[in-house]
Amino acid sequence: MDREVREPLDILDEVERELGMPCVPMTWPVGKGKTFGGIMNLRRQAMTVFESGSERLPQDFDAIPLSDTAELHKRFGSEYDAAAESMELAAGASPEWDHAAFLAAKQTPVFFGSAVNNFGVMEVLDALVDWRRRRSRARARRWSTASRSSASSSPTTRPSPAWCSRCRPTWTRRTATASPSCAWRRASTRRA
Repeated sequence: MDREVREPLDILDEVERELGMPCVPMTWPVGKGKTFGGIMNLRRQAMTVFESGSERLPQDFDAIPLSDTAELHKRFGSEYDAAAESMELAAGASPEWDHAAFLAAKQTPVFFGSAVNNFGVMEVLDALVDWRRRRSRARARRWSTASRSSASSSPTTRPSPAWCSRCRPTWTRRTATASPSCAWRRASTRRA
């Protein structure tokens, strides 16, 4: 976005046409080219301020809350007004973020920034880490359920945690059943 590029709404439209799935903006640019001022992070509700030519780390960029409109108007003027208007239009036309639809490839997030200047990249990485944590918590809940259900069975028949992670058994209410491809592993561990 620190170069002269097309309008963000045109970019969203092209991505939706090419991928055949709706886009959900996660960040939105304020200005472009020489007037590029930064990106509004819609997930964190803050604007990260871009400084051309600075050798800053991503965490060192200034961040202004989107609720502080007076400061944003003071620093960016009409560029902020235009960006806020187009962002509201895009957000109104886009569906709400749905993590399950993203995992099913039915929806795609869109991030703006300048990879050459390492600006806006951290927002992408933070989002991916957050979405990964959500998936890990779901796996942890499944493992917790599996541990409780297997703890009540006798030590000779209950599967070991190593066996569980290798065979990926299917857990049902109070019982564990392994997929047929792993049945031989269970039998071989009993003999040993």
